[in-house]
Amino acid sequence: MLAAIVAGAALRAYSLSSAACGGVHYFSRVAGRLPNSNRVRTASVMGSFCSTPAKPAGAEEVVEATVCNVSDLPEGAPKQFKVDNKNVLVVKHRGEVHAVSDRCTHYGASLCNGDFRDGVVRCPFHGACFSVETGDIEDYPGLDSLQKFEVDVADDSGEVRVRARKSQLENLKRQRVMAKRDPANEQTIVIVGGGPAAEVCYLYTV
Repeated sequence: MLAAIVAGAALRAYSLSSAACGGVHYFSRVAGRLPNSNRVRTASVMGSFCSTPAKPAGAEEVVEATVCNVSDLPEGAPKQFKVDNKNVLVVKHRGEVHAVSDRCTHYGASLCNGDFRDGVVRCPFHGACFSVETGDIEDYPGLDSLQKFEVDVADDSGEVRVRARKSQLENLKRQRVMAKRDPANEQTIVIVGGGPAAEVCYLYTV
């Protein structure tokens, strides 16, 4: 039996939203449980990184940064901050603060300078689109998704803190989880088209 897939991609139209870039005070943290305690062991210093205790076996190093105050984030206006010297995009959308990696996964353009609308940031170079709520790619030509980071807004001070694993900051790209090929399916599939959408179809059918 022959099944045909016609692969195509359409870019959306987005209105331009102002984007500003800023600095950050940061600190590094290695998280691990203290013996016989529920408290988290941390080692940190504001403004620069410090030596930290040896990581417990299997633990992954975590970096946190207080990047701004929530009052510094106008609704729908992405801003760029640094976490462990890596650029992170922070934006307030529908009252919620989100943080994703700032570099487009296609050609590496800063998304801080892109358009933002309806929870989606559009790359200023070639129009690749990403959801700030999940980091997932929404429109091509990029193939990979952005890293999504944890955000905590302090109730008392309004400070916005971004938390990321070291591995996320070292690899700013992430492959979106999609469908997988069923080994039991013996259909022959023809992919019509040679663009990025066809390439993605190919990746998940071989």
